[in-house]
Formats: sequence, structure tokens, C-alpha cells
Amino acid sequence: PFVPLSAVQILWINLVSDGLPAVALGIDPIDPNVMKRPPRNDKEAIISYQKAVHLFLISLMIAFGALAACYFGMHQSAELAQTMTFTCLVTLELMAVLMIRSLYGIGLFSNPLVVIAIGVSFLLQVCILYIPFLQIAFRTVPLGVEELGVILLIGFIVWTLFAGINYVFKRHDRFWR
Repeated sequence: PFVPLSAVQILWINLVSDGLPAVALGIDPIDPNVMKRPPRNDKEAIISYQKAVHLFLISLMIAFGALAACYFGMHQSAELAQTMTFTCLVTLELMAVLMIRSLYGIGLFSNPLVVIAIGVSFLLQVCILYIPFLQIAFRTVPLGVEELGVILLIGFIVWTLFAGINYVFKRHDRFWR
């Protein structure tokens, strides 16, 4: 039976999309206005309903993007579908770091280590796609220009939808308190 991701691929996604970016995010600059905000009401939930909906929508977009890549790849082979799903998920997860930072008005180059971490993580993913012994270990096949174009198109669509969702949510002041 076909599975869109193998266990080793899932572990790699967690490692590459969370590992280096998380370390770099740990030294993100502190918002200079943080002390001007009133404290959070201790009776409020840590994650508000609005933030939960926002996280759900982001997750849904990433899931649909990965499934779209899988669907495209299935027209040629199961191995290609699995590789496209795998690469699309890594790409969208790395993009999500930048999208969520932009949500809070944090500039792209305010912490160059985040950009470097994302670049290194993406480069590691490229190595898995094109270095033969890594292809064997991760059960991937090399992606051609068309497949990479599909993944980039999915990334662009997800980024655009994310920007639209952010615009709607930013209009609600309560969401950002």
C-alpha cells in the first residue's frame, strides 16, 4: 500500500524544519514595545479561540499543499509522489517560520541567523534529493524542473493565502493582545 511519507522522512521533517530554525529563533530580537502592553488576563486561555483558528488554518493550508504535491506526483509514480510530498512539507514548514514572523511584524533580516538556518535546512533537503546514498537512505528520487515548479507554485499559493488570512486576523485587535 502507498504511504505518502516514510517514518524516516517524518523524522527528517521534524529535524530539519524545527531544529536549526528553532535555535535561530531563540535569539530573535525582543519586541521593544513588549513592556508597554498590559499583562494577559490570567483567566484567559493561553491560546485564544482566534489564535487556535489561525493555527488550524495554517495547518490546513500546509496539509492541502502537501496533498496537492502528492496528487501531482502520483500521476507518474509512487516514489515521485512520496518525494514531492516530503519536499513540499519541508518547504512549507520552512516558509511557515517566515510567515509567522511576518505576522508579528518581524522583518525578514532582523535576525540573519533565521535566514541562514532556513537556507541550510533547505540545502540539506536538496542533498537528500540529489546525493545517491542519501536518496537510498530516505527513499527519494530526484525532482525535475516541473516537479520543483509545482512545489514552488504550491508554496506561492500557500504564502498568498496566508497573507490573506493574516490580513483578516490583523483587523481584529483582540487577536494580537
